[in-house]
Amino acid sequence: KDKETEKTMKNEVKIWRELHDHPNIVKFIDAALIKSEDDNSKYIYILSEYCPDGHLLDLLEKYKGRLNENQILHIMKHIVWGIKYMHQQDPPVAHRDIKVENILLKDKNFKLWDFGSASIETLDPKSSTADHIDDQFEKYEKYTTFMYRPPEMIDQYKNWVVDLKVDIWMLGWVLFALCFNKHPFQDAQKLAILNAHYFFPSENESKRRISEKMRDLIRHMLTPNPEFRPDIFELQDLLE
Repeated sequence: KDKETEKTMKNEVKIWRELHDHPNIVKFIDAALIKSEDDNSKYIYILSEYCPDGHLLDLLEKYKGRLNENQILHIMKHIVWGIKYMHQQDPPVAHRDIKVENILLKDKNFKLWDFGSASIETLDPKSSTADHIDDQFEKYEKYTTFMYRPPEMIDQYKNWVVDLKVDIWMLGWVLFALCFNKHPFQDAQKLAILNAHYFFPSENESKRRISEKMRDLIRHMLTPNPEFRPDIFELQDLLE
């Protein structure tokens, strides 16, 4: 019903259309902008491939939150391949809304979808005007889910660059959920996110099932300062 929302939807269509046919991205087929005759509002319809096997939350429920490390690594590799493809575009595209509900399953392939928050923009607070920074943070507030948001998208006074590393933090969030069937920042407290203050479950079962090496990978991905977070290529090497 407003120009900004229409622009955001058109951006999603443009980005998704240009991602072409990758096995770990839900395939875009077509889109249409329809004007309503009743109230003059507009609707954008997007047609995509059908993924009948649900999303990661369904999978966690199926296995009662107890996936083994081989299953988790298999899933993570598929997601990383999809994100790597996005990061290799010209210009690179950050997904910015990676969560268990946005990873679908079809024919044993895990696929990314929902590109409503995807962006080619990078924000460097040290070289941006105050108005531009305020405008960008207003968008983060409006179009991304708080509990998944990395520190650089929460506190503008950190002066940390907002770029492709956003996706690494969100992937770390997903990896934590796959390992322990819970959110790392369950209560979505700002200080907890800014300081990466979370706890691994202490139960014997989770200690046997999830190795210290996997926990170290989560710690690495959930590094508050994006400068010290791995990029998608380093992450792929770590998963191999």
